[in-house]
Amino acid sequence: PYESQKLRWGQLKTLEQKVFQRPMLNLVKDLFVFCCYTGMAPADMQHLQPHQLYTGTNGLLWLTYIRAKSKVPANVPLLSPAAALIKKYERQKGELMRTTVFPFVTNKDLNDSLKIISEICEFGIPLNFYMARYTFATTVTLLNGVPISSIKEMMGHRKIESTIHYARADKSVI
Repeated sequence: PYESQKLRWGQLKTLEQKVFQRPMLNLVKDLFVFCCYTGMAPADMQHLQPHQLYTGTNGLLWLTYIRAKSKVPANVPLLSPAAALIKKYERQKGELMRTTVFPFVTNKDLNDSLKIISEICEFGIPLNFYMARYTFATTVTLLNGVPISSIKEMMGHRKIESTIHYARADKSVI
């Protein structure tokens, strides 16, 4: 059901603050949280490169990319939790192997780790990466007064109907 497709604020904050013993779980949690604050699909997040980040005229960090699925451009202002994760995973001097903003994690490892994370956090719902897009569209943006037309642009949708599918306000997200 739709209600289980997004995290509520309390759940998102709990997840952000959770520290796991296994480094892979912490990395996957951070990638998931980043997607909750940017609306990025996992495929797009995994391929994000440093040149796709820029500082706007207001000093705010932005990311710009072309959605792999729709080939539609998306421009997203980075809220402080997302910007902090970019900084946390900044490539170190001499780290030549990685060209992306975040270390690469296979889909299998992403999904397996999210399953473990959801069990540890006891949210009562299984986590999947598309929940991050629903969380962004509803909990992070719509419920904070961001117009649906702006959410559409940030999510890289061609049609507003696609965005409405993700962004639905109800009492369960508060």
